[in-house]
Amino acid sequence: MILNYLKKGYNTIKSSYSYIYNKTSNIIYGNCNGIKSLYLFILIIYQVNYIINYDLLNDETSINDLKNNIFKCGCISIKFTQWIISKLKGITDKNKFNYIINEFENIFDNCDYHDVKHSKRIFKNDFNKNIEDIFDINNFEVIASGSIGQVYKTRFKKLKKLKNPLENPDIVIKVRHPYIDYIKSYQMILIYFILGMQKITYLKNKYCIHFNLHDFVDNINKQIDFNIEAYNNIKIYDNYKDNEYIVVPKIYNFSKNIIISSFEDGCYIDEISEYQRCKVALNLLCLVHNMCMVDNFMHGDLHIKNWKVRPYKKSYQIILYDFGICFEGPSKEYNSKIIEYAETQNIKKLIHLFLEDFHYNMNKEDLVELLYEKFKEICEEPFNMNIVFNKLIYLFSTYNLIINNLFLNVMLFFCLLEDVWKKTNIICQDPSSIGVDNIVKNQKLDIITYCNTYNVYPELKKISKQQLKKYNKNVKTKNIMFIRTQLSKFEFDNPDDILSDN
Repeated sequence: MILNYLKKGYNTIKSSYSYIYNKTSNIIYGNCNGIKSLYLFILIIYQVNYIINYDLLNDETSINDLKNNIFKCGCISIKFTQWIISKLKGITDKNKFNYIINEFENIFDNCDYHDVKHSKRIFKNDFNKNIEDIFDINNFEVIASGSIGQVYKTRFKKLKKLKNPLENPDIVIKVRHPYIDYIKSYQMILIYFILGMQKITYLKNKYCIHFNLHDFVDNINKQIDFNIEAYNNIKIYDNYKDNEYIVVPKIYNFSKNIIISSFEDGCYIDEISEYQRCKVALNLLCLVHNMCMVDNFMHGDLHIKNWKVRPYKKSYQIILYDFGICFEGPSKEYNSKIIEYAETQNIKKLIHLFLEDFHYNMNKEDLVELLYEKFKEICEEPFNMNIVFNKLIYLFSTYNLIINNLFLNVMLFFCLLEDVWKKTNIICQDPSSIGVDNIVKNQKLDIITYCNTYNVYPELKKISKQQLKKYNKNVKTKNIMFIRTQLSKFEFDNPDDILSDN
């Protein structure tokens, strides 16, 4: 009995020592990594300034040095780079930055990997179980590493002999990189310093810091907490579990540091035939309209790496990933107004929406007219939501107006996918030949047809029919057949069959 007490006492002391050692080591290494990341972040800003001042935007050596420091710096700098690149894509003179945009396009594909020992330790801390007791460690591989976390592909450990392998499908485990909270805390010192500079008009104009950094900070806070991503994932899964053509990973378990979900594989839209891309683009158009006008819950980061496609019933399913940034609009009606005004290029009403609930010194109508005058040249050109989006941000910053983040999120939600729709002619680039109303009418018909053909998005179909009645009243020529053929650059050959893609 005495030996048992001694053994228990020894184990208690050992576990206490291990706990204190791990906590102390984590604090020391965490702060060291945080300080190092802050130094690198400052160095990166200096490098960017040097590259711009000495016109080295196309210099391979300088850009590669910058890229290496960004990777070493950690999650905030990588996210910040992606955020800046998305802004550069929308500016009017983006050709000046083509080399940088291309070099940093796939920045998430080359993030550093952390040791699997860290993943095992985090799993044990969060779930009080060894990872080897739950998962097949012989079928355990790293498939990706992003700025925030690392992704493993594996399967649950077989507790009995399964007749059907499909009973034990592949799953993914997403684990946060070590010291994320420390790195974020130190790097945010610099972000908050820049936010302070934005409040001084002279510094804001001198260094062209007109972008909304509060939005960036909010997004980072959401992405580093995997609880938030898991909740968002579950909500969108519930919204689309009955839609055969939208795939959302199923969550099995989660914590602040880990997400365990089903493995859903696919390919990128550029890898399938042109005919099938058109069908996927229509599904994507229906999906984002449904998220805005039916769910009022939107995936806030639908760039090309966060969704894929896979063959299904002679068509393709859309697979969604990474739900860290999701958001709700003020209401479904508000979201519908943004879509309507953007579709019909009603810039004045968009500006009115921008100004809702804000305080400004001059008369509202005078301010609307002033801002609208700045947009005359855009309204006379083929509509480009990315350009409108970025010029609106610049103008509102110029007049010291605080921009409604919810408005910007809805606009950016569509901007991220605009290129896909333009490449497949879902959004017409030149409305001069048939008019805006005819284009919008045609788009509503496309949505209704897709909903009918695949028996999906029932509520969106009702809304689109109501909108179509409204646009029919405005369209003078109601009997134009094949309106889109007046705008299409395609030659109409026999469409590909889905089997030819495999």
